[in-house]
Amino acid sequence: MALAIKFGDLTDTTSVSGAIYFDAVTEYKKNYSGRVTDHPIEAGASVSDHYISNNPKIQIAGVISSVDFSNIPSQLILDGDPVINNNDQPSAVSVGGLGGKLRQFLPGVVTQFLPQVNPSVSVDQSERTDHKDTIDQLMKELMNGLYYDTQKGKWVNRMTPITLFDVFGGFPFPVMQDLIVVKFSSEESVENGDALVFNMELEQVRFVSLESADAPNPQNNTPTQRATTPTKEKGNVPSTPSSTSQSPRPDVMSNVGRATN
Repeated sequence: MALAIKFGDLTDTTSVSGAIYFDAVTEYKKNYSGRVTDHPIEAGASVSDHYISNNPKIQIAGVISSVDFSNIPSQLILDGDPVINNNDQPSAVSVGGLGGKLRQFLPGVVTQFLPQVNPSVSVDQSERTDHKDTIDQLMKELMNGLYYDTQKGKWVNRMTPITLFDVFGGFPFPVMQDLIVVKFSSEESVENGDALVFNMELEQVRFVSLESADAPNPQNNTPTQRATTPTKEKGNVPSTPSSTSQSPRPDVMSNVGRATN
């Protein structure tokens, strides 16, 4: 069994992106579950009216190592992206010349036609890159649910979807998409050496899009209609009407205080 994952978008600078091939998979589990509603009734039993499906979950245990497991990582491409741990396959060991012990058993009429080449051994001395720390850091970033958005100027939530591939014969086949890493643990011990021995859990999520639509007009004289009707601007109306004073006519004179003869 050979598995690989691809996550993020290389064109998005704020996204964690990459592709990883698991050198060895020791455990691979799929968990599909759900539940039905439970409503007790007076008769002493329970009834159900619908079924709720839980998100599918994947559990993977494996090993990532710089040891030469196979030549697949050096050739594997996941949707246009090479895997991070793409070490080149080491060259095969070659032995040149004919061994002296074998030559002594051959008759002279045969050995006279063989070239006199000293035995030589060619071994690939190229050092393979250990990607353990890089992959471990990427898993840590995938588990981080926040990143700072410079355009919005605040911290926002982040989920990085993962696509799981089954690698068969060196060719990747997508198995499941929209997976989110919910748990990742690694182990280091004397037996493991420099290898990254890990356990991870992934959960498949469902993405929905928001749609806007005009709500129907509520019926007249209902609480909904009164609550949604905007208040009309009537201005400031005084509570009591003010009386208007009239000035006396200029040709009218008051008799108050007039002297009498």
